[in-house]
Amino acid sequence: MVAFLIWGVFSFLKSPYKGVGLEELIKLFCYIGIYFVVINNVGEKQFKRIIYSLLIAAFVSILYGFLQHFGLDPFIWKGAFSRRVFSTFGNPNFFGAYLVLTAPLILSIFLRNKKYIFLIFFILLTLCIFLTGSKGAWLAFAGETVIFSILAIIFLSHAKKKKVRTFLVSLAILVILGSTIGVFIMAKKRPDSILFRLLTWRSTFQMVELNPVTGNGLNSFRVIYPLYRDREIFRIEGKHQTETQHPENEYIEIASDEGIIGLGIFFWMLGIFYTYGIKKSQWLKERLEIIETDKKDKRKKRFYSPIEYNLSFLVGLITGLSGLLIHNLFGVNMRFVSSGFFFWLFLGLISLQVLGYPSVVSVKEEIQTQEKKYPKFVFRLLELCIVCITIFLIVIFIRFYRADIHHNRGISYSKNRKWGKALKEYQKVVDFNPYFTMAHYFIGNVYNDRWEEGDAERALSKYQDVKKIAPNYVMVHYQEGIVYNKLKKWDKAIENFKKAVALDPVFALTYFRMGWAYTQSKDFNSAMGAFKKAVEIQPNFFDAYINLGNIQFMLEDYGGSEVSFKKALEINPKNMTVYRNLGLLYANLKRYPEAAIQWHKALEINPENQEIKRLLDSLRKKK
Repeated sequence: MVAFLIWGVFSFLKSPYKGVGLEELIKLFCYIGIYFVVINNVGEKQFKRIIYSLLIAAFVSILYGFLQHFGLDPFIWKGAFSRRVFSTFGNPNFFGAYLVLTAPLILSIFLRNKKYIFLIFFILLTLCIFLTGSKGAWLAFAGETVIFSILAIIFLSHAKKKKVRTFLVSLAILVILGSTIGVFIMAKKRPDSILFRLLTWRSTFQMVELNPVTGNGLNSFRVIYPLYRDREIFRIEGKHQTETQHPENEYIEIASDEGIIGLGIFFWMLGIFYTYGIKKSQWLKERLEIIETDKKDKRKKRFYSPIEYNLSFLVGLITGLSGLLIHNLFGVNMRFVSSGFFFWLFLGLISLQVLGYPSVVSVKEEIQTQEKKYPKFVFRLLELCIVCITIFLIVIFIRFYRADIHHNRGISYSKNRKWGKALKEYQKVVDFNPYFTMAHYFIGNVYNDRWEEGDAERALSKYQDVKKIAPNYVMVHYQEGIVYNKLKKWDKAIENFKKAVALDPVFALTYFRMGWAYTQSKDFNSAMGAFKKAVEIQPNFFDAYINLGNIQFMLEDYGGSEVSFKKALEINPKNMTVYRNLGLLYANLKRYPEAAIQWHKALEINPENQEIKRLLDSLRKKK
């Protein structure tokens, strides 16, 4: 545990991207702090409260999940994920992860007390997991059901009966079949979802190769990934303004950020918990077997129930943790508080069952012993430091939270073109969280879109701020190119468009704008190549066909020009400009009747156009 924290600090210090790593470092300290708080302060009563609080929260979230499924959600986010339920977690995958965590606890309680209310609870939870539509949660649920059945049959006295064993095996088979069929059906409906993950994993493995031993730096994935993203992903997503923050696999991300050493420490830590968790389960099982030999002895019988209780929950906790770890083969729930908090909480709860609850007497004795060795002010100073650090971390997280709120407000104002209000909101975001890359980027975009006096310089300045945090942030080079196009600094524009193409070679607009910059700088051959690339990527790109036709005409590629103009007309047969240009092409080739036809068609669209009338008059004189 401590080794994982120390390596995380090392990874942060060695990273060239400390801005994006700071938030992850703070979370790491908080998460591991949760573990130590649990093992040092949670007694048996508090342990029970925590377990039942987890289950009450699961019950409430399941009820709300069903309300969402039946269209009864009263809140504004109704239908945010279509038919997929997300309950109070804001994301179906996060909701699925929580249900996966708590399912084995419910099942262990049912096996222990045989109250069918818990079986009904488990059935509702199972239905809700499938309603999340999260394939990762389905697979994790299937995996943990198998693990629970095995552990229960090995360790739990409740599972000795043939009926219970049959129930557990049947349950595991049913869940495996249901999950497999569900994943298969969803894979057929959305094959790109699986392909997206495979491509992302492959790209991340290439990033691991950069620094395989020590990693690229804490939370550096999002910064480095744009250079390695597979181009097919743009087609899958159908858009280019997206930032991939995680690779949909926790273990690959640890390997990328913290290297093989970091991943090794993580697995070593998990191995210790599982080893001692299983050993403790075996020890408790043996104690129960000894007591069961003589249940009539009241002195022994009174020890039976607490041991049975601890063993039952230990199996549930180990299984729930296993489910979350399986889920994180296909997602990154542990990178978010909704699951990350519970991961470290479960480690703490497992430790309580393995090591025993902290004794208040022994803690007091230890303090008294230490106070004899050191002056009182040392302990008071330590307490003050802990309080200050806690307050500092709370303030930081509150600032991050407030930054998110103002960011969403800024987006709303931007969509409504209320530039002044949008800038105020984005500036508040930056004040609360200076490393919020998207806020800097959106401020630059506001200046770029508003385009008042001085906005060009302001936009470029903000884009520089973006690149300091994330050198290859989505579309930042493209946006810089647009600014330079507006400033008629064609060389600078082309330079930035080339950088954008290196990151995203399948965005047609980049080639289109690059072609325009080449045209203005009189590099017509390069312009023609750029426009050809634009229509190759986007075959219905009307404006690109017009520009391509014009460039081909200038370079005396008349056949190509005719084809381009006709392609443009196939896309939009009501555009007067294309008829005008095609008529000029025919007139230049002395195909006067065809020129006249095109210009007459232009007049049908705009009968008052004086230029077309003059062209027709000049054509009559030539005849």
